[in-house]
Amino acid sequence: SPLQVQDRALTCGDGHRYPIADGRPVLMHDAAAFTVEQVAGQRGTYFDARADESDAKARWRRRLPPLGRNRHAAAYEDAVASAIAALPAHRTVRRGVVIGCGERGAARVARYPGGEWLLTDVDLHYGAQLAADVTSLPLADASVDVVVAEHVLEHVLDPVRAAREIERVLRP
Repeated sequence: SPLQVQDRALTCGDGHRYPIADGRPVLMHDAAAFTVEQVAGQRGTYFDARADESDAKARWRRRLPPLGRNRHAAAYEDAVASAIAALPAHRTVRRGVVIGCGERGAARVARYPGGEWLLTDVDLHYGAQLAADVTSLPLADASVDVVVAEHVLEHVLDPVRAAREIERVLRP
């Protein structure tokens, strides 16, 4: 149901209350991997300091190339840009959502100009416009033209549910 601002939080007619952290709504559902409190307080998410990482795992992680240096990244970016350019011209507003925007959210949006973009993540440290879980996106059915989810599904507890949710919010 429609959201209203009340006491530094968003509330809906169904009785749900979502905090606003640093001016950004935390729209997490009850079954999300992280609690609203963890995300709003910006602590206890997957992206915390690698305190539980063993020395051996840390050594291997440092030896691997960063995911951002994927040699196929340019082809992927070209394919996404082509898909965006191919959207029907009669659509007056092109909307896209970046799920798991991470630390490069603004760079991802800059690659695909001409649209209205929403940056989401479960960690607000990176500048997401709102916190949301990909398995329950706070978006209407068939409300976006493009979903960009790079390096996301491998971190999701239920990737099939996440894929169905992405399909739900995409316009045909």
